[in-house]
Amino acid sequence: MWRRPWPGTAWCFTCRTTLGAPRQPPSSRRSSPRSPRPVPADAAPWPVAASPGLRVRVPRPTLRAVLLVLLGAALLAAASFLGRPELAAFGGLLIALPLAAWLLGWWWVRPRGPQQVRVQRRLNETPEVGGQSLVRLTVEGHDPGPGRELLRGFQPQHATSRGDEPVTYLARFPLRGGYRLGPFLSIRTDPLGLVLRTQPQDPGHELTVALPPSTQVSDGDWEELLPSRTQKGSEADTLTRPYQEGDPYRRIHWPVSARQGRMMVRPDAEDHDGVPAVMLDRQSAHYGGAPTWVHEPGGGRTASTASYDAALRTAAAAATVLRKGTPGADIAAFPAWTQGRLDTLLASSVPSPSTAQPTLGAGLGSLVIITGIPGDAAATWPGRHSRRRVTVLMHGPDDAAPPSAVLAAWERAGWTWRTLSAHTLAGAS
Repeated sequence: MWRRPWPGTAWCFTCRTTLGAPRQPPSSRRSSPRSPRPVPADAAPWPVAASPGLRVRVPRPTLRAVLLVLLGAALLAAASFLGRPELAAFGGLLIALPLAAWLLGWWWVRPRGPQQVRVQRRLNETPEVGGQSLVRLTVEGHDPGPGRELLRGFQPQHATSRGDEPVTYLARFPLRGGYRLGPFLSIRTDPLGLVLRTQPQDPGHELTVALPPSTQVSDGDWEELLPSRTQKGSEADTLTRPYQEGDPYRRIHWPVSARQGRMMVRPDAEDHDGVPAVMLDRQSAHYGGAPTWVHEPGGGRTASTASYDAALRTAAAAATVLRKGTPGADIAAFPAWTQGRLDTLLASSVPSPSTAQPTLGAGLGSLVIITGIPGDAAATWPGRHSRRRVTVLMHGPDDAAPPSAVLAAWERAGWTWRTLSAHTLAGAS
């Protein structure tokens, strides 16, 4: 027959997300701390030496201890008023008991360290904005005491479990940015439930939630904007490109032109040696529209705009094209962003108040500039680039356009431009 254990030997997982599974019944067999279950190789313990924040925290009195102290103080006051020494003795005992438990808690009430505890979370590592992920939390080698999963920035929901069965909950991601699941806290109390101590058993699990790539630019247009350098085979169709104004007629490949129904030319050395590049404009003055928000791992939010989110979606689509067949290509930004993985930067990037201008320099390959609706300073951009072909993809309202002087400067330099919609995803704001 199962019986209720001591106050310090019950499991409790508190999860501030929408639950994905009901509470499971207690297991008939409770694993002993001396013989833990086999742990997967990918669930190695977190190194305590590298994480000072995982230390055992100071013992804290529980609500029961606070009530005992208040009752003891009331009895002492009543004893002094009534002159009853037995009330004074009993009140002093009620005050001394929580104090003694707090002093003993420094060495007695101590959760098991992260060296013996393995925390593992199984979930979708690449969720998108507005999506959700089913998280399965498993803890091995843990004390038979309470535990709590901290989730900042989620709706407060609770899930409890007894024994060492896995806990499953559903995490929703309404905003792009960074999220942190955890850390998992071990909580242990004394037998009387007067003092508790907590200890993080892992640093938590960070997730990056990004916007999906934009589909406003078709795959065929991307192939022309960012031609691949990795040509497979030696067929004539893979060694030609569409005709551009200024190409000599001697380079026209007539058989391929007849098959594809448009003028195709043989590429020159510049087309083979040039590396295509993409630049993302991060100047906040160029992006307007409805305000949006970016989630931070700590639970806070940072402001962004709908047009900037649309530009990030276009940059994500460009990054997908570059990864397919252009080794060495990169996505730069002005103002420059901090070092990090491109996926993380695109998910957490926000407009910058800086007015830094692009300084990519010369190059032989094509260049795509992703921006909002730039101002007068954009008229100087052609003087900063000596590339053969430059395309500007702007994001803003349908009736918005840069100043006429900017468009005239781009036209003189032979640049092309296109205005894309600035609508963002529903639920991403």
